[in-house]
Order: sequence, then structure tokens, then C-alpha cells
Amino acid sequence: MFYDTLNKYVHSWIEDGKLNYIFSNRKKPDFILTDKSGIALALKYDFKTMIAPIILEKGKNSYAQKIINMSNNRNIPVIEDKELAYDLYSSLRTGCVIHHKYWSRIVTIYSKYVPNILNNESNNHFDNYCDNYFEIQRQKNYEKIFVNPPEKIILELSHNIFSIVEHKSFRINILGIVIHNIKARENLILKDNEFCIMFNGLAVKHGSIRYSNIDPYDQLSLHLCGALKDFAKELIGYDEIVFLFSQIKDKHPVLIQEILKCYSIGEIKKVLHGLLQEDVSVQNIITILETIADFGPKKSKLEFDSIFDLDLVIEEVRKAIGRDICYPLMGKDNVLNAIHFEYEFEKKIAENIIVTENGKALKPYYFKLLMQILPEAIDEIGKNNVKPILICSTINRKLIRNITEQFDQKIIVLSASEIPREVKIEYVLSIKENMYVR
Repeated sequence: MFYDTLNKYVHSWIEDGKLNYIFSNRKKPDFILTDKSGIALALKYDFKTMIAPIILEKGKNSYAQKIINMSNNRNIPVIEDKELAYDLYSSLRTGCVIHHKYWSRIVTIYSKYVPNILNNESNNHFDNYCDNYFEIQRQKNYEKIFVNPPEKIILELSHNIFSIVEHKSFRINILGIVIHNIKARENLILKDNEFCIMFNGLAVKHGSIRYSNIDPYDQLSLHLCGALKDFAKELIGYDEIVFLFSQIKDKHPVLIQEILKCYSIGEIKKVLHGLLQEDVSVQNIITILETIADFGPKKSKLEFDSIFDLDLVIEEVRKAIGRDICYPLMGKDNVLNAIHFEYEFEKKIAENIIVTENGKALKPYYFKLLMQILPEAIDEIGKNNVKPILICSTINRKLIRNITEQFDQKIIVLSASEIPREVKIEYVLSIKENMYVR
């Protein structure tokens, strides 16, 4: 009896000491997640040292109540979310990073109850890692484009980081392109924990590994994914496409035969580059190649310039893989929030398109008008934390995209035809010709 009482007292004393340390100013959690029935989790996020929030502490029954009481005494928000609290408690241990599938729900809580922590710098950092982590973790049963650039990509590491990861092979997935056998080498000039990513002999990213719960190898993989995403199209050349065809010709011999009847390797490469340039994944490569092959018979009948033909093929491909493009862009309740042109305004844009030897262009007056109106519209919806997604007609999409990338590379321009029927669209702004004109 006395032993049980003593053991209970000692256990309670250890718990109190642990909570006092956790709730100190240095390690104070951002908020407490609870289901109000005996579960409590303390979450902490520091954008300078963490990729995502971690479970600082968790408990059940009496220990959960201690966590909640201590939070109330220190004015730390206690948030009730029965489903999320149960999922995190049952799937993650103390000290673990929140899994990416819960990130959108966690960000919602932070933005509502802990707004100060999600300043612009940290929010961008978190969003970038969300995108990169999603690319690395996504595993689908698609044929993959494998790239093995022995000298094109080099990861230079300081001595202490190199000693940790020297026996590991880096392999990342960027927009459906699997890059493997990335070479890592030691650079004695770099300071402790520093790294440098070299692409074609040029340094494209320089940084350092932070001490956190994320393994240095995983941190380097995320940095590689983020840095090389802008160079994705440069990873696919003639040799990579020929190697891809050799991989899939046994399973899809008719497809390879048909596509090579109408297209050269260079034309196929240009289509893939056109997709990658707008951050469209090419992981569904079979559907992409089938669409290109289907468009082949039309190609010989077209009287347009070959560059214009390429735009038409890319639009057909985007329509075929519309789900892959649109689903990652949807917000809560599977709704796609977007802006669009008023019908009469878009009709005038289409009427003022001219075809030149370099492709399609817009007459000067309407070009200047769009360069004035679109940035204002993007700024307006940005105040409501809405992603800049613009929906227009298929014939105008590529031209509008060429205009928007001159002032903002992150604007996503979709055509109405590439949005699947099951996707709900909520228009938050209709752009008119006389908007923002001073």
C-alpha cells in the first residue's frame, strides 16, 4: 500500500517537473489540442528550426487535465477538435513532426488562434516545405521518368554533415521526375552544418542544416527538391525521353509506335517542358503520351505555325490530366477558389490576339491594360488569403499565362476545359475592362 502511494506521488512529481520545463518561456507550446474527453496535445512550431509543428507533449486522463490547467494559467489557447486530436494522439509519438496530411488543418488553427506566429516569412517557409514534402512523399502507381545526372547536380557538404550522410544515396521526385544517384561531396571551405547545391556548375542554393527533430538526410532532400524544382525542365533531354520509351515499350508498344509516327523526340520534349515550366507534374506520363498521340492526326491538317501547334498540344494534354492539375489546388470542402474575366472583356481579349512568327501576342492597348488590371486583382484577393488562380478560356490561357509571369511567377492560370466536372468552383472576383483604370 505504502509503495503504491509513494510510486503514485513520485510519478506525479516527475510529471509536474516535466510540465514546468515544457511550459517554461523557452519551450512554451503554441496551443493545446484536446477532445474534451481525456486527451491533450501540446503543439510547438518554430519556422527557423522546424519544417512543421511537433508534438511537444501529449497525455490522457489526469495528465491531460494537468496540461490543460497549466495552459489556462499561462493564457495558452486550448482548442477543441475531437477528430484531429484523436488522429494525432493515436498516430504520433511525443517529439514527432506533424504528418503533412494534417498540415492544412493545423495551419487553420494557427491562423485563427495563434496569428502572430504565422508571419509572412514563416508562412512562406511552411508552405514551401508543404509543397516539397508532398512531392517527395507522394507515391502513385505511375510510370516514372528516371534521370541520373552524374555531374549535372552536385551536393556539397561541410565535414560534419558529410560524415553523417556520406553512405546514403539521394533520390528525390520533382513533378514526376525521379532524380537518383545525386552525388554528394565534402567541401572543406563550408562551415559546420552548411551545404551548397550545384546545378550545371553554378550554386543555386546555399544554406545550413538546423538542429531539429528532422533527420539531416531528410532536410537535405527537402532542400534539393525545393532548389531543383525551378530547373525541372532542364533535367529532361533527348536521352531521358529515349530511355523512358525503352522502359515502357514492352507494356505499351502500340503507343510508342503511334507517337513516333507523328512526332519527333524534340517535339515530345517541348511538350513536357511546356508542362514543367508551369509546375505541372508529368507523373501521369502514359496519359500524356496517349493524348499527344491522339492529337497526331490533327497535326498534319493544321495550317498554323509549328509553335502554335505546340500550344494546342499542350492544352490538350492539360485537359487530359486536369485532375492532377486541379486537385492539389483545391481548398476546404474541395472547392476551387478563383478569379475570372467578365465574358465581354475576355471576348475582346480574344478578338485582339494576333499570330506572329514567334507565336500569339496581344495588341499593345490590351497588353498594357492587362498589365495594369491583373496585378491589382491579385493584390485584392491576396488580402483574403486566396491563392492567385485565374480561370479563362482555352484559346486565351497560354497567352494570359505569358503575361502574368512577367509580374508574378506564382499565378496559376487554368482553362475552363481542364477543370473536371466534379470540381466545385467559387469565383471570388470577376475582372472587368474598366476595373482599376485610373
